[in-house]
Amino acid sequence: MLPTLNSEKAITLALSLAKAENAINGFTSGQVDAILDSEGNTYLLRPAQERLRRKEKQMEAVLDAVEDVITIVDRGGEILYQNHATNRQFGYEPDELVGNLFFECVHEDDLPEAFSAFVDVIESFHDSAHAEFRYLASDGEWHHVDSTVSIMKDDSSPKVLICMRNHASSANLMLRGIPRWLGATLPKFLKKMTAF
Repeated sequence: MLPTLNSEKAITLALSLAKAENAINGFTSGQVDAILDSEGNTYLLRPAQERLRRKEKQMEAVLDAVEDVITIVDRGGEILYQNHATNRQFGYEPDELVGNLFFECVHEDDLPEAFSAFVDVIESFHDSAHAEFRYLASDGEWHHVDSTVSIMKDDSSPKVLICMRNHASSANLMLRGIPRWLGATLPKFLKKMTAF
């Protein structure tokens, strides 16, 4: 049985909790420049906060520069993040699908393969998995994508990273390499053929 508190103790406890919450908010929002421990040592927070913000901006710039669509989903399949490639590849703004279920944009016939890769990773059966499926673009067209699904290794609740590349993009990259390969290989091949 839980102990009962009189109203004075409840108010005191609520005020203490509110003060603690305000202190935590101050630490995380940059309002506190330094903290002092019980031994008198001072720890500067502002430089660390500024470095963290710079690193976050750098990481965001890297993620937005890549051609692949990078999507982070939670254990329930809810989209938490998508990079700017989602606009280039599928026509969605990066935050347009945040909060929606990832699998709502996967073609019904391809759900088993996409969901299987997701479950394999989220349940730690594999570190990563590959899946091919059709993904719904903002114009209503279905795009064939190759995807790599992997677990995000951090200390928070499990999240899944899904990297998608439109088949058309993959084919274009491959075709750009063919002339170089053909240019280097064809003369050797023809020379061997004419030697017979």
